[in-house]
Amino acid sequence: GEKCLYISTEQTVAELRDAFGGFDFDLDHENLSYATIHARRGETIEDNDTYTLQTDEDNKWLDRGFDAPFTGAYIEDHLRKYAPCDRVVFDSTSGLAVITEDVERYRRLVFDLIRFFTDELDATTVFTAEDYPGDKRGDMLQFTAHGVIQLETDEVEHSLRRFVSVPKMRGVDHD
Repeated sequence: GEKCLYISTEQTVAELRDAFGGFDFDLDHENLSYATIHARRGETIEDNDTYTLQTDEDNKWLDRGFDAPFTGAYIEDHLRKYAPCDRVVFDSTSGLAVITEDVERYRRLVFDLIRFFTDELDATTVFTAEDYPGDKRGDMLQFTAHGVIQLETDEVEHSLRRFVSVPKMRGVDHD
């Protein structure tokens, strides 16, 4: 009965349908919406060769056929039409990496998205992220989020095993 939004930064809706094909999940449910946001080379008013926001809709944002820059503000502007939402899945923050190489600016972008989903969409949000050893963005995401659930694999007795750990869950007693 809740309104949910699934946002992909790495897959099209058709690719998501293929990925979910093996699961008993109604992807056409009236309370479920999809949005795709991708960074692609394009042309904005300010720059002829920059990363631009590409969505699952008509990507020309301005009358003259220019693309919107791939920035947090334009991402939020695109996602406002899905408000209000009860639940949001943002898969994955790794797709935002092209916005900046500055770790602090990246942290600010993710924090602004958390605030946007909480304050404007009124949603509980799950962000997915890939952990890249040596990349400070993963550590920064864990610091910014209210909770962290890690999915890991490790070899046990010559066999790969999957593990779930909860290193952080603010305000919740967890073991």
